[in-house]
Amino acid sequence: MDNTCELKRLGLLIKQLRTARGLSQAKLGLLILKDQQSIHKVEAGEFNPIHTFIFLKYVKDLK
Repeated sequence: MDNTCELKRLGLLIKQLRTARGLSQAKLGLLILKDQQSIHKVEAGEFNPIHTFIFLKYVKDLK
């Protein structure tokens, strides 16, 4: 099953939440102990879904 579209939509939502709070990818990474490259991959929809859901656990406070 191809989840590419869903991952890209999820990544866009995360990016919108992050930018609405005025956070850079690097700043968000520092807050959740992930590197900027990981944040970029999530926002670009490049992470495996299981990694994305684990990531979402950390960013739930951005809502």
